[in-house]
Amino acid sequence: MSQIIRDRIAARLKELGLSTGQASLDAGLSRSLLGKYVRGEVEQMREDRIEAVAAVLKCSMAYLRGETDEPGLPSAGDRDDAAATGEPAPVMSLVAVGTDRARIHVEGTVTFEAALAIMELFRKGQLGY
Repeated sequence: MSQIIRDRIAARLKELGLSTGQASLDAGLSRSLLGKYVRGEVEQMREDRIEAVAAVLKCSMAYLRGETDEPGLPSAGDRDDAAATGEPAPVMSLVAVGTDRARIHVEGTVTFEAALAIMELFRKGQLGY
C-alpha cells in the first residue's frame, strides 16, 4: 500500500505545482521527510503525518490509499453553499502535533469563532486524532 500512497502523493504534488519540501513544511514536517518518503528512502510514515500531507494536498486519505479515484472534493451541498456566496467553500483541518499541540490549516475563509470552537473541542478531547 505504501507505493500507492507514494504515487498518489507525487501525482497530487505535480497537479498542485508543489515541491515536496514546501508540502512537507506546510504539513508540519521537516523539509526533507516527504521527499524521502516519495522516493522510498523512508519506508513508512505515521498515519497522522500522512493525514497532514493529505490536507495540504487537498485530498482524502481514501484517495491516497487508492480506495477511490476522486481526490475528495467538497460535497455537493458544500459546493452549492459556496456557489451562492461566490467564494470557495472553506476547508479547515486540525492535525495533532504530539499529545498536547495541534496545527490548524485553513483553506478559504472561516470565522475566528469557528476556529476557536474547533480548538476548544480538541482541547476537551471531544475530537479525536
